[in-house]
Amino acid sequence: MGCGQGYEGVPSFDRLAHDALLAQLTPSPYLRRQRRTWLNAGVCAHGTLFPTEAGPIQGNPLSPLLTHIALHGLETALTQAFPHRGRQHGPPPKVVIYADDLGMLHQDRSGIEHGQQLVSEWLRPLGLTLKPSKTRITPTRETNDGQPGFDCLGFPLRQYPVGRATSGKDSHGRLLGCKTLITPSRAAITRQRTKLPQSIARAKQTTQDTFIGTRAPHMRGWSHDYSRVVSAQVFRPLDYTRYAQLRSWAIARHPKQSKPWIMAKYGRVDEGKGWRFPPPREGRALTLHSHPSIRRHVKVQATRSPYDGDWVYWSTRLGLLC
Repeated sequence: MGCGQGYEGVPSFDRLAHDALLAQLTPSPYLRRQRRTWLNAGVCAHGTLFPTEAGPIQGNPLSPLLTHIALHGLETALTQAFPHRGRQHGPPPKVVIYADDLGMLHQDRSGIEHGQQLVSEWLRPLGLTLKPSKTRITPTRETNDGQPGFDCLGFPLRQYPVGRATSGKDSHGRLLGCKTLITPSRAAITRQRTKLPQSIARAKQTTQDTFIGTRAPHMRGWSHDYSRVVSAQVFRPLDYTRYAQLRSWAIARHPKQSKPWIMAKYGRVDEGKGWRFPPPREGRALTLHSHPSIRRHVKVQATRSPYDGDWVYWSTRLGLLC
């Protein structure tokens, strides 16, 4: 990916044509009737039945799957519409599609505008259009109007000018003069920073085991979710907030004890792992945000599928083979 333009768009799935969606499914006649009945079943809210003449039922766990099915083929259509080395729009764009979130990257603005036109034309037979309020074209590196880059699936995507030593490279090994960094969004950091004090305030009368049991899965899951991107500088201040809040919680529980006694009872400093918050008995400790190692995500090759029978590739990817 070069230093160029970025595009984000969100289709309006509440107007998805049922016939077009069923054409994508290609089920048996029995399943086709069943799917059509489910799509036309309507939604009952506060005793009132609202018809669903278009779009999947919002809030239903099956709706995200139908959204993926409806957009199947869009990425292929976009890349094939660009000649590999076309003179007018350059190489094909990089496209990321997940549910109702679409991001596209290209080195030239003309290529992004061409891709946006192709997306609109591809969505039209489905009865879909792009929401103007959530669709924009922006440089990923620098801009004189607004914030550079865009958020895709809650992750801000930005490019920063750097020197030769740390510059990214294109597929031919040529220096790009910039580096792509994907970090946790500010909104996600703010939510995590405020959730811990709130949970500690509610846990003043609970035992240490109960508190760890309710908070450890959330902290561990949040850290693993963001350990695939540039998160080291985000984890450190969160760990300091965690330490300060847990220290205040422990002091509030034992106002007559000395601070060294409190820290010895509720905390343990492990070599290379910082201050931990283990339970008094055997069990899982409330560890740091920075405990999961930062491991970059590796994209699945081309059109591979877990059902294609290539057990060597998928076992190696999942870490089952050395």
